[in-house]
Amino acid sequence: MPSVYIGALAPDGAHLRANRRLTLDESASGPYSWTPDSKIVLFSSDRNGTSQIFKQATNQPFAESLITGAQDLGQPRLTPDTFQFDLRSGKSTDPPQIDPPCNWSLSPDGSQRAIVAYDNRGTIQLRSTLTGETREMVVKGWDELKNVDWSADGKSLLVSWVNHDLESALLKVALDGRASVLLRSRNDLWAIPSPDGRLLAIAEFTGNKNVWEIENFR
Repeated sequence: MPSVYIGALAPDGAHLRANRRLTLDESASGPYSWTPDSKIVLFSSDRNGTSQIFKQATNQPFAESLITGAQDLGQPRLTPDTFQFDLRSGKSTDPPQIDPPCNWSLSPDGSQRAIVAYDNRGTIQLRSTLTGETREMVVKGWDELKNVDWSADGKSLLVSWVNHDLESALLKVALDGRASVLLRSRNDLWAIPSPDGRLLAIAEFTGNKNVWEIENFR
Protein backbone atom coordinates (compact mmCIF):
# COMPACT_ATOMS: atom_id res chain seq x y z
CA MET A 1 0.00 0.00 0.00
CA PRO A 2 1.23 3.55 -0.66
CA SER A 3 2.33 6.05 1.97
CA VAL A 4 3.09 9.76 1.49
CA TYR A 5 6.66 11.05 1.76
CA ILE A 6 8.01 14.60 1.46
CA GLY A 7 11.12 15.07 -0.67
CA ALA A 8 13.16 18.30 -0.66
CA LEU A 9 14.59 19.26 -4.04
CA ALA A 10 18.06 20.73 -4.50
CA PRO A 11 18.16 24.24 -6.05
CA ASP A 12 18.87 22.76 -9.51
CA GLY A 13 15.70 20.66 -9.25
CA ALA A 14 17.58 17.58 -10.42
CA HIS A 15 18.41 15.99 -7.05
CA LEU A 16 16.62 15.15 -3.81
CA ARG A 17 18.36 16.46 -0.69
CA ALA A 18 16.03 14.75 1.80
CA ASN A 19 13.08 12.37 1.86
CA ARG A 20 10.93 11.72 4.94
CA ARG A 21 7.63 10.01 5.61
CA LEU A 22 4.58 12.26 6.15
CA THR A 23 1.69 9.80 6.76
CA LEU A 24 2.62 7.60 9.69
CA ASP A 25 -0.34 5.22 9.88
CA GLU A 26 -0.71 1.91 8.02
CA SER A 27 -3.51 2.97 5.68
CA ALA A 28 -3.19 3.37 1.90
CA SER A 29 -2.56 7.07 1.19
CA GLY A 30 -1.75 8.69 -2.15
CA PRO A 31 -0.95 12.40 -2.78
CA TYR A 32 -2.49 14.29 -5.71
CA SER A 33 -2.18 18.02 -5.02
CA TRP A 34 -0.89 20.85 -2.81
CA THR A 35 -2.45 24.03 -1.48
CA PRO A 36 -1.18 27.17 -3.31
CA ASP A 37 1.11 28.14 -0.42
CA SER A 38 3.03 24.82 -0.72
CA LYS A 39 2.45 24.05 2.97
CA ILE A 40 -0.29 21.40 2.83
CA VAL A 41 -0.60 18.14 0.85
CA LEU A 42 -4.00 16.90 -0.34
CA PHE A 43 -4.29 13.13 -0.53
CA SER A 44 -6.79 10.28 -0.54
CA SER A 45 -6.69 7.60 2.16
CA ASP A 46 -8.73 4.59 3.27
CA ARG A 47 -7.88 5.07 6.96
CA ASN A 48 -11.59 5.31 7.85
CA GLY A 49 -12.64 2.27 5.83
CA THR A 50 -13.52 3.95 2.52
CA SER A 51 -11.32 6.22 0.43
CA GLN A 52 -11.73 9.84 1.58
CA ILE A 53 -9.92 13.16 1.05
CA PHE A 54 -7.50 14.49 3.67
CA LYS A 55 -5.06 17.35 4.08
CA GLN A 56 -1.86 17.43 6.10
CA ALA A 57 0.66 20.19 6.65
CA THR A 58 4.25 19.21 5.97
CA ASN A 59 5.25 20.18 9.53
CA GLN A 60 2.42 18.32 11.28
CA PRO A 61 2.25 14.62 12.28
CA PHE A 62 -1.50 14.17 11.72
CA ALA A 63 -3.94 14.66 8.86
CA GLU A 64 -7.30 16.45 8.87
CA SER A 65 -10.39 15.15 7.09
CA LEU A 66 -11.35 17.41 4.17
CA ILE A 67 -14.12 15.59 2.26
CA THR A 68 -16.01 12.49 3.39
CA GLY A 69 -18.86 10.48 1.91
CA ALA A 70 -20.45 7.07 1.67
CA GLN A 71 -18.74 6.42 -1.66
CA ASP A 72 -15.03 6.16 -2.32
CA LEU A 73 -13.44 9.56 -3.00
CA GLY A 74 -9.99 10.01 -4.48
CA GLN A 75 -7.49 11.96 -6.56
CA PRO A 76 -8.10 15.53 -5.31
CA ARG A 77 -6.76 18.09 -7.79
CA LEU A 78 -6.72 21.89 -7.81
CA THR A 79 -7.70 23.42 -11.15
CA PRO A 80 -5.17 25.51 -13.12
CA ASP A 81 -5.72 29.28 -13.30
CA THR A 82 -6.80 29.25 -16.98
CA PHE A 83 -10.00 27.79 -18.44
CA GLN A 84 -12.08 28.55 -21.54
CA PHE A 85 -15.88 28.63 -21.31
CA ASP A 86 -18.56 29.87 -23.73
CA LEU A 87 -20.96 32.04 -21.67
CA ARG A 88 -23.72 31.95 -24.30
CA SER A 89 -23.91 28.22 -24.89
CA GLY A 90 -22.52 27.06 -21.57
CA LYS A 91 -20.17 24.71 -23.35
CA SER A 92 -16.42 24.65 -23.80
CA THR A 93 -15.19 25.85 -27.19
CA ASP A 94 -12.31 23.38 -27.18
CA PRO A 95 -12.47 20.49 -29.66
CA PRO A 96 -13.12 17.07 -28.09
CA GLN A 97 -9.99 15.02 -27.39
CA ILE A 98 -10.21 11.25 -27.10
CA ASP A 99 -7.33 9.34 -25.55
CA PRO A 100 -6.44 5.66 -25.37
CA PRO A 101 -6.12 4.15 -21.86
CA CYS A 102 -3.37 6.23 -20.27
CA ASN A 103 -2.00 8.26 -17.39
CA TRP A 104 -2.04 12.00 -18.05
CA SER A 105 -1.46 15.36 -16.37
CA LEU A 106 -2.46 18.95 -17.13
CA SER A 107 0.27 21.60 -17.27
CA PRO A 108 0.20 24.37 -14.61
CA ASP A 109 -1.08 26.95 -17.12
CA GLY A 110 -3.68 24.55 -18.55
CA SER A 111 -2.25 24.82 -22.08
CA GLN A 112 -1.24 21.19 -22.66
CA ARG A 113 -1.44 17.67 -21.35
CA ALA A 114 1.33 15.13 -20.91
CA ILE A 115 0.12 11.61 -21.73
CA VAL A 116 1.67 8.18 -21.20
CA ALA A 117 -0.41 5.59 -23.05
CA TYR A 118 -0.55 2.10 -21.57
CA ASP A 119 0.45 0.52 -24.90
CA ASN A 120 3.39 2.88 -25.58
CA ARG A 121 5.28 3.50 -22.35
CA GLY A 122 8.52 4.67 -23.92
CA THR A 123 6.92 7.81 -25.35
CA ILE A 124 5.27 10.85 -23.78
CA GLN A 125 2.68 12.72 -25.82
CA LEU A 126 2.44 16.49 -25.32
CA ARG A 127 -0.98 17.63 -26.53
CA SER A 128 -2.32 21.19 -26.80
CA THR A 129 -5.64 21.64 -24.99
CA LEU A 130 -6.62 24.35 -27.50
CA THR A 131 -5.85 22.73 -30.84
CA GLY A 132 -5.29 19.08 -30.05
CA GLU A 133 -1.91 19.24 -31.80
CA THR A 134 0.30 16.48 -30.40
CA ARG A 135 4.07 16.08 -30.20
CA GLU A 136 5.61 12.75 -29.28
CA MET A 137 8.67 12.79 -27.05
CA VAL A 138 10.87 9.71 -26.63
CA VAL A 139 12.60 9.32 -23.26
CA LYS A 140 15.77 7.54 -24.30
CA GLY A 141 16.78 4.58 -22.17
CA TRP A 142 13.50 4.46 -20.27
CA ASP A 143 10.85 2.31 -21.94
CA GLU A 144 8.51 1.43 -19.05
CA LEU A 145 7.13 4.84 -18.08
CA LYS A 146 4.03 4.93 -15.91
CA ASN A 147 2.79 8.00 -14.01
CA VAL A 148 3.42 11.55 -15.20
CA ASP A 149 3.04 15.00 -13.65
CA TRP A 150 4.31 18.49 -14.50
CA SER A 151 6.96 20.41 -12.59
CA ALA A 152 5.75 23.57 -10.88
CA ASP A 153 7.19 25.84 -13.60
CA GLY A 154 5.87 23.72 -16.48
CA LYS A 155 9.35 23.28 -17.97
CA SER A 156 9.83 19.59 -17.17
CA LEU A 157 7.95 16.46 -16.13
CA LEU A 158 8.08 14.13 -13.15
CA VAL A 159 7.72 10.60 -14.49
CA SER A 160 7.76 7.26 -12.72
CA TRP A 161 9.41 4.21 -14.31
CA VAL A 162 9.16 0.56 -13.34
CA ASN A 163 10.69 -2.56 -14.91
CA HIS A 164 9.63 -6.19 -14.75
CA ASP A 165 11.93 -6.87 -11.78
CA LEU A 166 9.99 -4.29 -9.74
CA GLU A 167 12.85 -1.82 -9.72
CA SER A 168 11.44 1.69 -9.86
CA ALA A 169 12.71 5.20 -10.42
CA LEU A 170 11.40 8.73 -10.25
CA LEU A 171 12.66 10.76 -13.22
CA LYS A 172 12.89 14.43 -14.04
CA VAL A 173 12.32 14.65 -17.80
CA ALA A 174 13.08 17.83 -19.76
CA LEU A 175 10.74 18.69 -22.63
CA ASP A 176 13.39 17.51 -25.12
CA GLY A 177 13.32 13.99 -23.63
CA ARG A 178 16.49 14.16 -21.50
CA ALA A 179 15.99 12.34 -18.20
CA SER A 180 17.77 12.42 -14.83
CA VAL A 181 17.07 10.19 -11.84
CA LEU A 182 15.68 11.81 -8.69
CA LEU A 183 15.02 8.63 -6.71
CA ARG A 184 15.47 4.87 -7.09
CA SER A 185 13.37 2.33 -5.21
CA ARG A 186 12.31 -1.31 -5.12
CA ASN A 187 8.72 -0.06 -4.78
CA ASP A 188 6.30 1.56 -7.21
CA LEU A 189 6.07 5.35 -6.76
CA TRP A 190 4.92 8.68 -8.15
CA ALA A 191 5.39 12.35 -7.17
CA ILE A 192 3.47 15.65 -7.09
CA PRO A 193 5.50 18.91 -6.97
CA SER A 194 4.64 21.77 -4.62
CA PRO A 195 3.64 25.04 -6.34
CA ASP A 196 6.86 26.75 -5.23
CA GLY A 197 8.93 23.97 -6.83
CA ARG A 198 10.87 23.19 -3.64
CA LEU A 199 9.17 20.00 -2.43
CA LEU A 200 7.72 16.76 -3.77
CA ALA A 201 4.84 14.79 -2.27
CA ILE A 202 5.89 11.23 -3.08
CA ALA A 203 3.71 8.14 -3.00
CA GLU A 204 5.72 4.97 -2.43
CA PHE A 205 4.16 1.52 -2.22
CA THR A 206 5.55 -0.57 0.62
CA GLY A 207 4.54 -3.96 1.97
CA ASN A 208 3.67 -4.41 5.62
CA LYS A 209 5.56 -7.11 7.51
CA ASN A 210 5.04 -8.42 11.02
CA VAL A 211 6.06 -11.31 13.28
CA TRP A 212 3.57 -13.44 15.21
CA GLU A 213 4.24 -15.74 18.15
CA ILE A 214 2.35 -19.05 18.35
CA GLU A 215 2.04 -20.80 21.72
CA ASN A 216 1.98 -24.59 22.13
CA PHE A 217 3.01 -25.21 18.52
CA ARG A 218 3.93 -28.85 17.83
